Amino acid sequence: MQPASATTVLRLQGRRLGGGHRVAFIVRWPTVVRPGRIRDAIVHQADVLATVAEAIGGAVPADAGEDSLSFMPLLRGGDAATRDHAVSCGLDGLPAFRAAT
Repeated sequence: MQPASATTVLRLQGRRLGGGHRVAFIVRWPTVVRPGRIRDAIVHQADVLATVAEAIGGAVPADAGEDSLSFMPLLRGGDAATRDHAVSCGLDGLPAFRAAT
């Protein structure tokens, strides 16, 4: 049997209330990211496209990833957040808005 708190979170996975929208983004990149560094910044899954493109010296085509923002500055040690909000969609099809605190 799972603890009540885990059961509650599992029931919220994929829902607008945060069970699947607020998860840790863990990066290991020894030449770029300092080990043990923690940031409380919003990073959206859409931002991975622009970040990988920047990391490999490429660019996102004009007709792709229009919502993607690179978070390479955060990975390189900066403190400024890439975005101040994120919009996601739950399994029920309703949007969820999350603002930076």
